[in-house]
This record gives sequence, C-alpha cells and structure tokens, in this order.
Amino acid sequence: MLIKQKYIKLIFWVLVIAVLVLSSIPGSVSNSIQHLDKLAHFGTFCVLSILLLFAYKFSKPFFTTALVMALFGLAIEVLQLYVPRRVFSMYDFAADLLGIMVALIVFRILSSKFIATS
Repeated sequence: MLIKQKYIKLIFWVLVIAVLVLSSIPGSVSNSIQHLDKLAHFGTFCVLSILLLFAYKFSKPFFTTALVMALFGLAIEVLQLYVPRRVFSMYDFAADLLGIMVALIVFRILSSKFIATS
C-alpha cells in the first residue's frame, strides 16, 4: 500500500507541474472547438482531486481536498492574468470547481461501497 501511495503522490505532483507549465504558455483565447477547454478543466481537476484524496491522508479529506484544489484552480486563473494571450476566466474556475465536486462525490460513493463490502 505504501508503494502505491508513493506512486500516486508522484503522479499527482507531475500532473500539477504539467498544469502549471501548460497554463504558463502564451496561447490563444479562442478555441477551435467551443468550450472544449471547460471539459479539460473539469477532467483535470476531477482527476487531480481523486489523486489528492488517495495520495494524502488528511484528517478532513473532503474539506482539505476541496480547499487545496479550489485554491490551485484560482491560482492558475490569476497566473493567466500575467501570461500573454491568456485571460482570467470565471467559467474555467467554475469548471474546476465542478470537477472537484464530482470527484468528491464519486470518491464518497466508491469508498462507502468498498468499506461496506469489506
């Protein structure tokens, strides 16, 4: 179990760094497929939230994960204020928050089913 947790932590931090790097690259605010970036925000934050829940054993896992991931999403949007051809988007942040909420709900449902069957 400990080795698996180390790999999960590694994957989590590699993805966090990848998100930071990709968010720092100057880009275009227009997308070829409308709102595809919202799906990317949702999926990324859903996956990162689940990884964070598995990687670290917080005393209040849902609150801590929600807070850490929401602050990370907000930080990325603020960072993009200073990146050429990038903008702060409340819609992107909303997609981040939705991904976090879905991850917490899925984790709660799955963990309660596995605990109940164990």
